[in-house]
Amino acid sequence: TAFNQAGCSDTFGLYIQVIEDKLFYVPNAFTPENMDGVNDVFFPVVSSGYNRENYHLAIYNRWGELVFETRDIEQAWDGLAFDGRPCPDGAYVWQLTLRGIKDEEATVFRGHINLLR
Repeated sequence: TAFNQAGCSDTFGLYIQVIEDKLFYVPNAFTPENMDGVNDVFFPVVSSGYNRENYHLAIYNRWGELVFETRDIEQAWDGLAFDGRPCPDGAYVWQLTLRGIKDEEATVFRGHINLLR
């Protein structure tokens, strides 16, 4: 609200719609056995624009076998298979399903991760 010398006032308002970008980062390698506190586990970092409640991460070996799966965004892969045995060195395929906050549209992303022991 603004006033002039005569005491008259005027009010102006402006609405700004903020559109949050959809951002996430997925590393391409990790080293689970050296336990140096750096890259000991694998997990995508979802920073904005996605619903954190609708998260699904699956990891497959070179033969297409599922070796890790989670719907918990806080759970990382430690390089172990479902039976607790260490997975061997090599390339693995990850599949990440995320839903946008505003549009609720599910999007599937795929890539690879190198497990280095």
